[in-house]
Amino acid sequence: MEEKKDSLYFRGAITGQLQSLENPRVAACLAAKQIPDADCKLTSFPQTTASLVNEIKTRKLSAKKDKVFALNKHRYLLDIDGNTSSWHRFLLTDTFGCVPIRFETQWIECWHKHLKANHSFVPATRHTLAEDIDSLRKQPDKAIFIARNASSITRKYLSLNHSQKMFEEAWFDRCE
Repeated sequence: MEEKKDSLYFRGAITGQLQSLENPRVAACLAAKQIPDADCKLTSFPQTTASLVNEIKTRKLSAKKDKVFALNKHRYLLDIDGNTSSWHRFLLTDTFGCVPIRFETQWIECWHKHLKANHSFVPATRHTLAEDIDSLRKQPDKAIFIARNASSITRKYLSLNHSQKMFEEAWFDRCE
C-alpha cells in the first residue's frame, strides 16, 4: 500500500432518482473537494437535466472515464451506491489493496454481512468524509489494517467459486 498515492478517488455515473446536488454521488464529489489530493468525479449523466449537468461541470465535478487500473494508483477508494451491485467495485478496490470508503450506503447485499465498519471498510457521509480521510492519513497502520481485512473478505466471499455457490444456494432455496 506504500507505493500508492495518498489520495481519495472515485469515478462513476450520476445515478438514482434524486437528480440534484443532494444526490449521494454528487454530494460525495462535492465533499471530496475539501480533501487535499482527492480526485472524485462523475463520468456520465444518464437521465440528468441539462441544467444539473451544467452545474456539475461548472463546479468541476466531471471527468472522462478512466481505465480500471487507475484505481490501483490511489490509497482510498469511494464506494457509493449506484444502479448496480457494489460487488464489482468492492472486488476491484480490495484486489488492488485499497481502503474502501463506503459513502452513505443504503443498499444491503447478501455478502455485506461479512463487512465490519472500521475493520474492513470505513463508513463516511458528506459531513464526515474529510475528517475520515484525515484520520486515516494520521493513522497509516489503521488504513493498512482495513485494506488487508477488506482484501481478505474479497478473497474469501467474492471469489468466483464462492459467488457461484452462494447463487446456487439462493436458487435452490427459491425452488424448494
